[in-house]
Amino acid sequence: TRAMATTARRKKAEALLDAVGGDVSKAIRAGKSTELPLRGEHFFCNNFPEFAAKVKALRARCGALLENMGVPGAGAGATDPDLATRCDYDDDLCQSVVAVIDDHLDAVDHQLAEAHVAGAGGYTGPAPTRGAKPSPGVVLDANKAHPRGGRSTGSAFVARRPQDFFDVPVDNSNVPFLPPPPVTHPDPRSYVPSPGAHPLREELDDLAYPDDACIPPAAPIAPAPTDATPCVFVDTPEALEDMVAHLDKSREMAVDLEHHSYRSFQGFTCVIQVSTRTTDFVVDALELRGLIRDALGPVMADPSKMKVFHGADMDVQWLQRDFGIYVVGMFDTGQAARVLELPSKGLAYLLDHYCGVKADKRFQLADWRIRPLSEEMISYARGDTHHLLYVYDRLRQQLDAVGKGDGSQPFRDLIRTTLDRSRDVCATLYEKPVTHALTYHADYRKNRDAGDLDLPRLAVYAALHGWRDERCRAEDESIGYVLPRALMLRMAREAPTNPRALLAVTRGESPLVAKHSGELVDIISRALAAGEPPAMPPTAGEEWAREEEERKNRAEEEKKEEKKEEEEGVREETLANATNAPRPVAEVGGGEVGGASAMAAMMGTTIRDGEPIAAPVVAAAAVAPGEVPRSSMARLLSAASPAPVAAAADDDDDDAKASRAASRVAEKLRAAPVSLAELFPHWHRAKGVVKDEVGPVPSGTKRVAGGHAWAQRKNKEEAERAAAAAIEDGAGDVVTRTAAKAEDDEAKTKTGDDARVTLPGGYTAPAPLRKGAVGLGTRREAQREEAEREAVVKARAEEARNALASRRKAAMASMMDSSDESTDEDEDARAKGVSRADQDELLAIGKGGFDFAAAAAAVLPDGGSFRTLGAEARG
Repeated sequence: TRAMATTARRKKAEALLDAVGGDVSKAIRAGKSTELPLRGEHFFCNNFPEFAAKVKALRARCGALLENMGVPGAGAGATDPDLATRCDYDDDLCQSVVAVIDDHLDAVDHQLAEAHVAGAGGYTGPAPTRGAKPSPGVVLDANKAHPRGGRSTGSAFVARRPQDFFDVPVDNSNVPFLPPPPVTHPDPRSYVPSPGAHPLREELDDLAYPDDACIPPAAPIAPAPTDATPCVFVDTPEALEDMVAHLDKSREMAVDLEHHSYRSFQGFTCVIQVSTRTTDFVVDALELRGLIRDALGPVMADPSKMKVFHGADMDVQWLQRDFGIYVVGMFDTGQAARVLELPSKGLAYLLDHYCGVKADKRFQLADWRIRPLSEEMISYARGDTHHLLYVYDRLRQQLDAVGKGDGSQPFRDLIRTTLDRSRDVCATLYEKPVTHALTYHADYRKNRDAGDLDLPRLAVYAALHGWRDERCRAEDESIGYVLPRALMLRMAREAPTNPRALLAVTRGESPLVAKHSGELVDIISRALAAGEPPAMPPTAGEEWAREEEERKNRAEEEKKEEKKEEEEGVREETLANATNAPRPVAEVGGGEVGGASAMAAMMGTTIRDGEPIAAPVVAAAAVAPGEVPRSSMARLLSAASPAPVAAAADDDDDDAKASRAASRVAEKLRAAPVSLAELFPHWHRAKGVVKDEVGPVPSGTKRVAGGHAWAQRKNKEEAERAAAAAIEDGAGDVVTRTAAKAEDDEAKTKTGDDARVTLPGGYTAPAPLRKGAVGLGTRREAQREEAEREAVVKARAEEARNALASRRKAAMASMMDSSDESTDEDEDARAKGVSRADQDELLAIGKGGFDFAAAAAAVLPDGGSFRTLGAEARG
């Protein structure tokens, strides 16, 4: 099959040569008849002087031609014997020839294009000449058919880059995007931009949709045929003003944008299409770039006018970046398709499904910088918005029908859901490409076959990435034009260190790489010398640690915020209570100032000249016979609580009741003041004074000042220890505790059981105050003795282990030495004093495979003989 295909191709080539004829056919046949060696054969034949001489002559001629065409040093390099002997020099020379030819052909195309435009009276600068139209028979677009039939042999072109002539230069700096002030801002001079903050975020959050946009239309309004609908090409300020006047009268409009990004770092808007129910507009955004913001900004920011987009995620951001226009009030048909879960969300599907129109997508990726625009491009641009308002009506009807369902489920307002999603799209903000130290690594991981570069070549990739970003921003070119990702990865792998090798790797894919080949070679060499990238991404552990630290910081910040909110709440509540609560004024005698608090009045304190003055201490009233003793505070409060007054108003609040109660307490205190010592007897420091509340104290116990509860507990513990007349010794025998032994135990446990601490107020208490404190010193002493015994056992076991190991070594040496004729005394000397009986036991144990290390570790604390160990091993 392969042979048949080769034969068929050969016949076609022969037929083509016959059809061409002339000198071209003769030259091709002559070259074809020459039997040139293949690549491997070429290097072999180059060893023969006759063949090498002819190749050298051709090489010199080629070098001379290249030098004449603008390649300096090509002629000298072709005749250099050192370079000529390299096997790859001819390949480099071939690449140079290809590059020079391509450059000259590009220059010819550029000159022909300028001459073509000058003759047609068309585009000669950054913007199209107003009123200029294509001459008959002149083709300005490669996609347009030739008047005589067939396809055009020319091509569309852009003589100059439009961004080079913008009134405001493009900002390609490596800083975040600063949103410009909205056109509706009352004072733009006071506006302070903030990266990442949408200027109209509050308006979007509080957005109220028009009433007619939230309900389905009674009947969709079908668009007029394209031929019957006027299409206005807006490329003058006057035409722009007329379009804005028309839009002011419309409540809904369809909008779309055409964008160019291949020959620009961030891209720019070239065409804006706007359609109403009656007219289509195509706006030249390159010619009117400086006027569009003031003209269309108010319309786009007016929430009462519904703007219908399809897939507006990027359109909204392009309007912000290029014109400072923010969209408020939008219906995105792409979001409606997602809510309805249609089979496809594209505009072509919606036009076909609802309008029966087959969209022409030939110009979807066209170069919209071309001026003047061809009729086909204008027709394509208006087609994107001409039917969109009818699609908007049909989608609202379907959204309402699906939301109602069959009545078995609650109604879902899918129209509002779509509007809310569209509002979220309007709230998105443009983000300018910003790079940092690790951007190169994220770009590197996007390659399909990434992961095979070592550190030196990864350093080359990082260096090339930095150069590309710098060139793109300086030249205002896209990364795909300057240095595509695949080419950058190939250069990092090959790491060429001279311009010829670099051109061989790039194969003419990037004009800027060829232009800056010397600079790139130097960058690659320095990156290889560095050996690794300047920054490496964090490992998984470092990333986890960073996230954990951020989580802890967030938790701490949340705790601080909660604590701050609680403190503010308590402060506000306290302030509110202090402001709203009534302040009763007690009746005071001469010279006293009213306004004392209820507590001050209750405690028998008055205020004179701004200073609190305590009332004189008066003895408490006697307790009636047979009455149960109660605390002074209880008696005071019970005496101050009279019977309920029937005449009290039912609507009295708690504050009023508290005020009256405080007044009654103050009256009782003035009549019979009570001292603090009587109110709080437990804290009274009078020696030997114990009130009735304490209760009876067991006889034989020591009185403690104040009669506090802990004092009673201390007395009880002392009584229990005094009643204990016997203890158990270490053998379990019961012995009588003599006075001497008691004193000795008292001395031993003074720092443990009976140690005391001084509390505030002059009181003392046993320490430690915890469960199980009694006998703690004895237990600690026993634990210490047990630890010492264990240490002695371990030391003896270690000593036995070492002795056994040395004896076993000596015994095994004497047993294996069968030719030794030394006496028993010599053997004993070699065994380091081991007795004969012990040696016999060791020999018997060694034959049984006894583990001396385990035996030494198991030695009893009171010692053990080798004989015993051996008997156990044999058993």
